[in-house]
Amino acid sequence: MADHSIKGKTVLIAGGAKNLGGLIARDLAREGARAVAIHYNSAASKADADKTLAAISAAGAKAVAFQADLIILAIGENVPGLKTAEEKAQFQEAVARLLATLQGTHKPTILVRSCFWADAAKDQALRRACAAVGGVFVNISALGKDEKNYARSERPFKHAGVANHPGDAGMAAIADALMTALPE
Repeated sequence: MADHSIKGKTVLIAGGAKNLGGLIARDLAREGARAVAIHYNSAASKADADKTLAAISAAGAKAVAFQADLIILAIGENVPGLKTAEEKAQFQEAVARLLATLQGTHKPTILVRSCFWADAAKDQALRRACAAVGGVFVNISALGKDEKNYARSERPFKHAGVANHPGDAGMAAIADALMTALPE
C-alpha cells in the first residue's frame, strides 16, 4: 500500500507565499514535512513569503522561498479531452490565469509545451494562453508520432499504460526540444 504520509517529505508549492498556498505550506509543515519550498511571484508578495517561511520554520521544517527564472508548463496530457468550444475557452482562460499568476512582476521565461500525443484543441488553447503572457510555445506533438520515443520500444512492460508513455528516449527528446526553445 502506498505511503500517503507527508512526514519526512519535501514539498514545493507554486504560489505558496500567501492565501491558500500559504495555508497549505503551513499545514504541511505542521503535519511533518521535512522541507517546504514556496514560490512567490513579486516583490510585493515577499513580505507574505517571509511570514510563511517563519511559520514553516516554527513548525520544524526547513523553509525556502524563491522566484523562478524559468517556468515550464506541461499540463495538456493531464486534462480531459476538450469536447466543446466552451470547454476549450475555459481551459485556455484557466491556463492563462495560472501563467500570469506564476509570472507575476518578476517576468521569468515561460515555456509551455504541447501535448506529446497530438491534441489540436488542447494545443491551440495552450498556445494562445502562452502567447497571452509572452511565453514560448514548444510544439512536441511530432515526438508522439515516432515509435522510438515510446517506452514500449525500449523494453517490454506488463502495464500497457506505462508502455504507451514516453520512454527514456522520448523524455530525452522532450527535454532537448525544451532546451532548444530557451531564448538566449
